[in-house]
Amino acid sequence: MRRLTRTVWSALRPPRHDGEPDDHGVITALVAILAGTGVLLGMCALVVDIGVLYVEREQLQSGADAASWKIAQTCANTPANCTMAKQLINAQTYASNNAKDLISDVQICLVSVAATGVATNAAGCPSSATWNTPVTCPPLPTTSGPYQYVEVRTSTKNTDGTTVVAPIFGQALPGTPYTGTTMGACARVAWGTPMTANAFALGISKCDFDRMTTGGTVFQGLGALDPLLQQTGVYGLLGASSPANDMVTIANNPLNKCNPTNILDGTQKGWTWLLNQDMSAPDSNCMIRASASTATTDYYTWAAGAVIGLLAGTSLACVNALDNSKKGQILMVPIWDKVLAVTNLLPAQYRIVGFAPFVVVERASLFGIVAKLPDLLSVVERTLCLAQTCIYGHFTRSLVANHLPNEFASTTNFGATVIGRTG
Repeated sequence: MRRLTRTVWSALRPPRHDGEPDDHGVITALVAILAGTGVLLGMCALVVDIGVLYVEREQLQSGADAASWKIAQTCANTPANCTMAKQLINAQTYASNNAKDLISDVQICLVSVAATGVATNAAGCPSSATWNTPVTCPPLPTTSGPYQYVEVRTSTKNTDGTTVVAPIFGQALPGTPYTGTTMGACARVAWGTPMTANAFALGISKCDFDRMTTGGTVFQGLGALDPLLQQTGVYGLLGASSPANDMVTIANNPLNKCNPTNILDGTQKGWTWLLNQDMSAPDSNCMIRASASTATTDYYTWAAGAVIGLLAGTSLACVNALDNSKKGQILMVPIWDKVLAVTNLLPAQYRIVGFAPFVVVERASLFGIVAKLPDLLSVVERTLCLAQTCIYGHFTRSLVANHLPNEFASTTNFGATVIGRTG
């Protein structure tokens, strides 16, 4: 190209008055040559047609992303509606709404993965022959524990029923005609019970959880969401009824409403402050990193739940964080079912079996720290709550967003479901 430029340049440029050659007309000559040979037209066609393909790809990916997330949310919230027939409608709606012409081809597959890693497709998933789309999702990440996922694949579909992105200029070029390309996209979202979580350092007994949720079957809806809730990474799934609050007393209080089935085997009741597994204190926001236990002999060492704990520096910070949450914010709290070394004044070992979303309405302290309670409580209930250092609130359901979730628990789901993209 450089030699061609020099030749044309030398032939067309007029001499300068000072005897040196000039470059006038060179660009015009080059444009004329490129246009005359079809090179310029081909370059324009290539740029425009590739741009159209990129636009189509972006629309298909947006549709797959939106559809997969909506389906995962629906399945996590209402498992009874998690069927291929119902969720294919969701997929088609969200995929088409993200297309400029409001139409695209979409296929989905709902998959359940056992703790052993064996995957089972739902009835109605595409066969291997029809699941042959232009684009597939990346391989699944290495995971532990049972979970579910949905995979959504979208591809080009036009209003006339054709399935290729027709070229704008490419078909006019000489040679073998270019008739278009079928574009595609894929998205995958997984959900399941969290095995590990960043939790608020307030442990509540499973006995109290079962009492307040009727064995994990009745969860309360949220009231007006605090604007800060959107920044927590925890998104509430709205219930159908107004919140029905109840009190949870400090651990092992004799006036607690909960009746453990067998106190002698370590089953206890109430709430307690917790430490990290390595006995380090919660952070400045009263958060700990905790994991659920599935083994009957697997205990984690935590701090004791005690009245005296409210006066400690770390616990005081937790009390302040607890008070700051009383605006409808959801706290992800550990649920424990058994305890060793049962005493309210010495460190004990609490077995964590899962995590539950809890909304604090009010709390009461034996020492009068924020000793007010909601007016809807009776005088007797307020007196008992104050005497028992109780926490007043309700359990709800939430989705916990997590990028590439890969640790899921085989234990009971206490209302918290981790959800995230895996492809």
